[in-house]
Amino acid sequence: MQTKKCKLPLWQRFPVNPVTFLTIAAFFLACISLIPASKASAAQTTLSWSAPSTYADGTAMTVNGYKVYQGTAKGSYTQSVDVGNQTSYTLANLVNGSTYYFAVTAYDGAKTESAYSNEMSKSFGATYSITATSGPGGSINFPSGVSVSTATSGSSVIKTASVPQGGSLSLSVAPASGYAISGVTVDGASVGAVSSYTFSNVIANHTVSATFASTTTSTTTTTPTGHWDDITTGTSAYQDATPSYMEFSPMTADTTGKVTALRVRIYQYGAPTAIRLALYSAGGAKLTEGTMTVAAAGYATVSVPAAYVTQGATYYIAAQAASSMLYRFACGSTTGGYEAPNSYGSGLPAALPSGRWGGKLLNASMYIQ
Repeated sequence: MQTKKCKLPLWQRFPVNPVTFLTIAAFFLACISLIPASKASAAQTTLSWSAPSTYADGTAMTVNGYKVYQGTAKGSYTQSVDVGNQTSYTLANLVNGSTYYFAVTAYDGAKTESAYSNEMSKSFGATYSITATSGPGGSINFPSGVSVSTATSGSSVIKTASVPQGGSLSLSVAPASGYAISGVTVDGASVGAVSSYTFSNVIANHTVSATFASTTTSTTTTTPTGHWDDITTGTSAYQDATPSYMEFSPMTADTTGKVTALRVRIYQYGAPTAIRLALYSAGGAKLTEGTMTVAAAGYATVSVPAAYVTQGATYYIAAQAASSMLYRFACGSTTGGYEAPNSYGSGLPAALPSGRWGGKLLNASMYIQ
């Protein structure tokens, strides 16, 4: 990178000790050039200046070296470095988000320094990190040209890049062949199964993560036996499930396979009532949904479009009632489910809502083939 040099006036001579020929003088600092920071927490800048060769009266002078001074307050310098007899120097390890003030002095063979040059300042904007974590089955990709550091944690890939304060960064989420996006979270909150996300006007660190689900059945030669994978088999208890609330319960898939039906144990009072059941990924994205009319107490089984689950992965089964005629779902004894406001007319949401955590899990299952 080229640095623009500015002309310096001749030095003025003042009475000095005869053992030294370099008098106290002032000179002007040349233009400052900013060099891109090598890491998110530090910046650097290059100072350059023109060396004086004579005093104001034309008498030749000799400079043996220079000192560069810096500080974070105008006219107050807390650090200095002897740069030798050169007229350009790069200061590193400067902190983004700070303003620095610089000045230079010259010295002779006896280390007698001149007065400070005129002062120049430089502000370094803050930078923030965007950390993207992608699970197996896909990736989160940064734009071309962005410097990205990559690490791994188990089967997850973690990528980090820096964004200047007030800047923006768009990321793309790409599933691998045979996979679909299950869900994406930003700073811990679900944003659905989106394929891209843009951080705008960045003024803080952010995280984004993506999970992926297989869209094909197991490639092993053994076909899983169809069975109901239960959330819980604990002693039944009761939990309200009026149209005021939707109920969600987490579960772990006991095998890899295709889900073709969901069921939940219900109690019915009064006339037949429509219910919805849905399956969600761990990232909070809805994978499949079905409806039926409940006309009797017991397990209600709802056929759903095929969805694929992976052994050991976490999923959620959600239940929703259309009428107060059905006002209780049967629940197991294990805690960890939660409930959220109900809106049956618009169906179960595309992403798990945040809501009030309940004390029981639904007695629910997914049928895996």
